[in-house]
Amino acid sequence: MPSSPSGAPSYDELAALARDQAAVIELQEGHIAALRARVLALEAGRAKNSGNSSKPPSSDGLAKPPRKKSLRKRSGRAPGGKDGYKGATLERVADPDRTQTHYPVECSRCRAGLGEGAEVVAVQRRQVFDLPVVELEVVEHRLVKARCACGAETLAKAPLGVNAPAQYGPRLRSAALYLYQAQFCSKLRAAQAVGDLFGVAISDGSVANFQALADEELDGFTAEVKRAARGAGVLGADETGVRLYGRGAWLHVVRTDALTLLEVNARRRGDAGDRRVGGVPGDFGQGRFGLV
Repeated sequence: MPSSPSGAPSYDELAALARDQAAVIELQEGHIAALRARVLALEAGRAKNSGNSSKPPSSDGLAKPPRKKSLRKRSGRAPGGKDGYKGATLERVADPDRTQTHYPVECSRCRAGLGEGAEVVAVQRRQVFDLPVVELEVVEHRLVKARCACGAETLAKAPLGVNAPAQYGPRLRSAALYLYQAQFCSKLRAAQAVGDLFGVAISDGSVANFQALADEELDGFTAEVKRAARGAGVLGADETGVRLYGRGAWLHVVRTDALTLLEVNARRRGDAGDRRVGGVPGDFGQGRFGLV
């Protein structure tokens, strides 16, 4: 394409340059559109959690999703119980455990002294419901060794569960495990609560030992629950995501009308080799739970 005598680009050169630039712009617009779609997809995926999508709670990670705003609207009705509703109220009992009688010290008008010898004209009854003072009880079991006429010496058998020279009893262990398991306290906080409530200095290691002992004692119970569930006509099964040692896991449940069995597993579903309860392979609930 010849240039103009002045050295400026000719019309044909300008037209060709415009066509090249248009092709470049079209290519760039395609790249921009693709990148925009990718950014939108990534942002949408990042915004999803168990509260606004079908993702399980175990995929939320350590960060909790924002709370959803309630869509419920005010009904216009007054709060509290409605007409005809019978609420639960603390009522006095006819036979209290203890009674304390209080006499007026002096007359409210003339200030004359009064006491137990004054004439009683009426009695008001007020009852306080409270816990008794809880003190640690130490029971010593003395195992007697006796000698028979034949010369043999025999030691008495210790009661069931009395296995050491000094140990914690079942009620204290149960209280610690109730705080640890049912109320979701850490082992350290459960130990501190037992110390504060009952004046017993135990450690988080003691709570861990209580748990290990309870696990051993419940082995037969768990097997019995599985046996009874296996014979039920209808079973319900499900799972939900939980946090276990800072990582996502699955809490599996199988239940009947009278029985409920819960177990935690790192996997939600798996092949037949992964379907197990208590380490025993099974085949139940499409891989979600093993019942053997």
